[in-house]
Parts: sequence; structure tokens; C-alpha cells
Amino acid sequence: VTVVQWSGFSDTVLRTLLQLFRSSAVNASVFNRLAWEVPRAGFSEEIVEEVLRALVSSKDEQALTAAIELADHYFFHKEQPRSCDEQLLFRLITAPYFFGQHNKVNRPYAWYDVTKGFRARFPNHDLELFDIILLLEKDNLGFRHSSYPTQIADAIARDHPDDVWPIVSKNLEPDEDRSWRLEMWLGEELSFDNDKVVGAITLFKPDSVMEWVMKDPNKRARKILGCLPKTLDEERGGKLTKLFIEAFGDGELGDYLMSHFWTGGWTGSESAHLAGKRDKAREWIAEIKSGRILAWLYRYIEHLNELIAQAEMREEREF
Repeated sequence: VTVVQWSGFSDTVLRTLLQLFRSSAVNASVFNRLAWEVPRAGFSEEIVEEVLRALVSSKDEQALTAAIELADHYFFHKEQPRSCDEQLLFRLITAPYFFGQHNKVNRPYAWYDVTKGFRARFPNHDLELFDIILLLEKDNLGFRHSSYPTQIADAIARDHPDDVWPIVSKNLEPDEDRSWRLEMWLGEELSFDNDKVVGAITLFKPDSVMEWVMKDPNKRARKILGCLPKTLDEERGGKLTKLFIEAFGDGELGDYLMSHFWTGGWTGSESAHLAGKRDKAREWIAEIKSGRILAWLYRYIEHLNELIAQAEMREEREF
């Protein structure tokens, strides 16, 4: 088999390899080089699709790895993309192997490339794909820098916010790990002040989110609190935060929101970091007209003053 492969591929050779694979005489490794050969080998779309179908149907990890690379290099080749069976491609990109712990080590970009191409061709599957990502990517959902499925979920939510929010809110209901990971996806990623990655909550209409919260505030308000944008600037998602303060700012949840605002990473001294947050809060005071939000801001600034004084004392002792 190796000698024939290195001698050159042809439709005949490919069909023979496919027969051997289906009879279990060889494993999926015989197709490892195929992805790099197909763009220039002149195979017919029919035979390549037949190979892809066999690989996807086997559900073997090695076969799925070969399949995603084959789809990427042949059906989604940048210079010469080719058509492929819609359902076959959907089966491929939704195979559980490409989600969770596997997606960090096994051809993740090929999956991302194929999935982006699939969405462009078949947008009618977006919501179904989003549902599958929520189910299969639950352990990594929220870590955008290392999870291509999370980035696809972001893109789907960005394109269909009104359709995605009901799916998200339904999955927020249970008190389980899946709900916690979903809250991480909705909220801002842990990052430094100058390198913030905003959460998906900013993609949805603030009024729709608050309408959902107010239907069961005792349970839902705490869930959404940790997802709120840490700003009152509406162009950065602050409208939702304003609505939340209007509803809950003068109670215990308002105190928790203050802690939510000042937590995060920073460089330099803690006192300078907190002073920067105080300066921003003072800017908001000049812009805000709502009495409830102003009252919360004054309490927030007072809280920051206490934290700054404590930080300065620690820094003086350390110096």
C-alpha cells in the first residue's frame, strides 16, 4: 500500500484503497496524505465524496482526522472550492470527536475552517449547530482563545441574536455545570484592563435579557450578574448593566455588582488600577440622569475610595 501511494494517486488507486478500508484490510492512516494530494490530483468529486462518507461513517478518531483535512483541502479549497453533500458535511463537523478535550490537539483549525465554510453555504443549520456546540463543548465553552467551537458559537449568536437568546436563556435555567460554563461564555473573559475580551451577552438585546430576568428575579438575577459588562458605556454593552442597576442596584445585588466591577487583572500598582476605575465612575456621574444609577455610582466610588486607601497602605509597607 505504501509503495503504491508514493507512486502516485489515481481514481483507481483511491477506489482500491477505499475497498481495502471498508473490508478492514487497512486502517484510516492510508488516507492521511490524501488531503494534500487531492487539490492537484484531478480526482472526481464523486470519488472524493465517497471516501469522505466512508471516513465519517467509521467514526474512528483517525478516520475523522483524515476526513476533516480532506474536506478542508478539497471541498473548501480557497482557490477552487467544490460542492459536497450538505448532510454529510454536517455529520462531519458535528462529530463529538471535534469538541471538548479533543479540539485542542487534533486538527482544530481544519474543523474551524470547514465549519466557517459550511455556515457560509448552509446558514439554515446555524441554530442546530449552536445547540450542538452548547451540548458538546460544555467543558470548554467560554475559553475563546483555545476553543474554535466557542468562536463559532460567537459568530452564530452575532448573526442570529434574536433566535439564539431563547436557546441560551433556556440552558441557563438548570443549576449545573453546563449552566456555569454558559455564564462564562456570556461574560467577559478574565483579562487585563488593556486586553479585554467582551462576552457574548453584549450580542443580545438588553431589554430581552432583562425581560427574562424579571420573570424570575430571585433565581435569574444572580445568574446574569456575573455576565454583565463592567461598564455603563452603552456602545460597550453598558445598557444592560444600567437596566440591572435600575432594578437591583439599591439592594444586596447592587453590592455584589460593585465587586464584579472592580475584579480582574491589571499591571502596575493596585491603587493606581483602582484609581483608574474611580476616574471612570466619575465620568459616568457626569453623563447619567437616573437617580437610582447615580445613587449606585456614589456608593461604588465610596467603596473604591476604601479599597484605594487599603491598597496604598499595603504598598507603602511593601516599599
